[in-house]
Amino acid sequence: MRTSHTIATVLLMLPLVAWTSARSQSPLDQRGRRDVVDTIAAQLERVYQDADTGQMIAAHLRQRMAAGAYDADSDPVAFARQLSIDLHAVNDDQHLYVRFSPGAPGTHVGPEGVSIRGDDPPPTSGEIAADRAAHHELGRIDILDGNIGYLEMRGFARLDLARDALVAALRYLESTDAIIIDLRRNGGGDGDLSNFLISHFVGPDSIRSLRVVDRSSHDTLDRYTLATVPGPRRLDVPLYVLTSHGTASAGEDFAFVLHNLGRATLVGTRTVGAGHNNQVVDSGHGFATSISYSKVMDPRTGRQWEHIGVPPDIDVDPEQALVTAHALAVHSLAKHATGVQLATLTLVSEALDAEQHPRAVPRATLMADTGRYDQMAIALRGAQLQYNNRHTMMVSLVTLSDSVFARGATRFVFHHRSSGPTALEVIQPDGRRLQMVGSR
Repeated sequence: MRTSHTIATVLLMLPLVAWTSARSQSPLDQRGRRDVVDTIAAQLERVYQDADTGQMIAAHLRQRMAAGAYDADSDPVAFARQLSIDLHAVNDDQHLYVRFSPGAPGTHVGPEGVSIRGDDPPPTSGEIAADRAAHHELGRIDILDGNIGYLEMRGFARLDLARDALVAALRYLESTDAIIIDLRRNGGGDGDLSNFLISHFVGPDSIRSLRVVDRSSHDTLDRYTLATVPGPRRLDVPLYVLTSHGTASAGEDFAFVLHNLGRATLVGTRTVGAGHNNQVVDSGHGFATSISYSKVMDPRTGRQWEHIGVPPDIDVDPEQALVTAHALAVHSLAKHATGVQLATLTLVSEALDAEQHPRAVPRATLMADTGRYDQMAIALRGAQLQYNNRHTMMVSLVTLSDSVFARGATRFVFHHRSSGPTALEVIQPDGRRLQMVGSR
């Protein structure tokens, strides 16, 4: 996680990052490789978040250089890849990597080190284009059965670029009764956008949520939630956050803070454990190095998530995290619901439980249900019945019993008779029933 002056974090990159477009560059000679190693080692000693560890990593790089480990790396991309591997060898810091990118070499490290204060430079035209092409790292936005909002954040883009799109997404979900935020594929990004989103789920009184300690500039900075937000502030909406071992950096920031504040239930698996702030710095000869230069912690307890990750409240396989959180949200809402809402939530809960614990039905029994029922078609794909209505796309049904199936709160009941065709009864949560007779 990198702080770009106001506790904003950059997208976590893989440790072996290198730009393949750089292969057209001239080969790197021994003197150039030594210059790069010496520069990176000095930068680690100067700004790495822990002085002793920075010296150990620097010494490891110099030892590798002296042993001839890089003698065959005339290709700058291969050299960057090997340096990244060696940077990880000492303490497996997920934010340490080297890339060869002559067009974007990173910032210069001055005598003052790297500062956590100040403003980011305006985004370049390339950054703006890349952000738009990635849709600001916003993924699927949906309303799930039971009026549960769903927002997938594949990363945290720059706040100044993604603000309006995120606010629009939150407004779309404004009338939902619970919200699930999916960070299972979120590798990090801008901590300012993380804080911006967090602030929509806490009160208007600013809350101290993170503390950053910068070793190189001997500075400490506390981050606070925002007193005002442009989108809907949802203080009491049940909130669920999905995590996986792919959740990293600013994604962990988001989960860490909401968990510490008791504001969200985390569902999934423990996160990566990339808990430092990092800055991409110019290491010369077209190389840029991401270096962790500050620690991030809970301001009240001093607890960090570096190396250990953020543990979930509900530990489940990430593939099952969404249906699990959906079921938790529906069950929570049902405790206070009445009338049709209660009936709907109860039916949705039953369907979600069946989805989590699939029931096997003989294929012959399922085949007996297929066919056309007035304007509705029932088909079998694999071991699952599907339906469409008036030639729409096929929709899967969840098996409740040999003859009862569900789509959310709607029930599909097949009545097999000793003589005559099978009948299908579709039951809505408000009690309305539609009966149809099947035909082949």
